[in-house]
Amino acid sequence: MRTLSHLALLALIACGGGTIETVDDDPVETDTDTDTDTDTDADTDTDTDTDVQCGIYQVTPLDGDTSVPVNVEVRATFTTAVQQSDVTISIAGVTGTTALAGDGRSATFQPSADLAQDTEYTATVSVCGDSRSNTFTTAGAPITPTDVEGRSYVLPWSELTFIEPQGASQITGNAGIEFLIFESENVDTTNETVDMSMGTGVSDGNGGAAQDICQPVVEYPDADFSGNPVVEIGPQDFAIQGATIEEMYIAGTFNADATAFEDIRVRGYIDSRNLGFDLCSTGFVTCSPCPDSVVSCLNVLAVADSAAYQAGLVLDPALYNNTDPSCN
Repeated sequence: MRTLSHLALLALIACGGGTIETVDDDPVETDTDTDTDTDTDADTDTDTDTDVQCGIYQVTPLDGDTSVPVNVEVRATFTTAVQQSDVTISIAGVTGTTALAGDGRSATFQPSADLAQDTEYTATVSVCGDSRSNTFTTAGAPITPTDVEGRSYVLPWSELTFIEPQGASQITGNAGIEFLIFESENVDTTNETVDMSMGTGVSDGNGGAAQDICQPVVEYPDADFSGNPVVEIGPQDFAIQGATIEEMYIAGTFNADATAFEDIRVRGYIDSRNLGFDLCSTGFVTCSPCPDSVVSCLNVLAVADSAAYQAGLVLDPALYNNTDPSCN
C-alpha cells in the first residue's frame, strides 16, 4: 500500500505527551511524573466539565497572507455560538457589512467594494472580549483568464507544509504521495468560473510527474474566478493516511504568465469520530466544532509556495485503477 493506516496518523498527532492544550479555561493536563503514593483510594474527582468559552477560533485571511483576492470577505469562526451584538468585524479604512451565520458559530465581513490591488490591509475581529487582528496583502493585476486553460501544475508533496493539526508535519514525508497535480480544464469568461481537478502524481522518470493511477482524481465544482488571478476550489473530500480531509478547499494565485500556481493554501478538517479514537479528549490537540456543532474536528491547514506548469500533463479520471499491481 502507498499510504499508512490512520493509527500512525493518530500516534504522530498525539506525540506531544506531557503538554497542556486548552479548549476552555480548564486545561487537560497529562501527568508525566511518577506516582510514589502507595494508597489505593479511588479517585473521586468526577469533574467532566467540557464547556467551551466564547472566543475566536480562526480568522481568514490569515495573518501574513499574500495574494488575497480583491473581492475577499473576512470570515471568523468562533468556539461557541454567539449573538450578532457580540461580534464586530472590520477592515481598517474599508466600509462593509457584517453578517452572522444562522448557527451563530461564524460571521463574515463583506467590503462594499473591491479592495485595491497589491495593497496591505488589517482586519480586526472582536467577540466576547476576545480580539484578533490579521494583516494581509491583496493580489496584483488579473491575468488573461484563458491563459490557464488546459494547464496542469505540479507541486512536490515535500514542499507542502502542514501547519495544523499539531504533529501533522511529522507524517508528510511518509504519506505515500510524491506530487499533487492541479489541472485547470475550462475557463468560463462569462460567468467568471474555472473548472479544476486535483490528482496525485508519481515520478515520470524524466524529472517530471505523471498521474498516479492508484489514487482517484478529485473533480471540483466550478470555482469562482472573479477574484482573478486568485482562485479557491472546493469543497471536496480527500483521503490521506487512511483518514479523510473533509470539505477540503485549495486556494492559490496564477502568476502573470500562467506558468505557476502560487501562494497555495489547503484547508479542511478531520472528524476525529471517524478515526475510531476520541482524539479530542486527550488534551494533546485543540479541536473545533464540526458542522453538527460537536467539538470533535481537527482543523487542517497546509501551505506551499508554488506549483510549476508541466506541459503535456493531463489528468484522466478513467485511468484510476487501485487494483493495479503497482499500487501494492
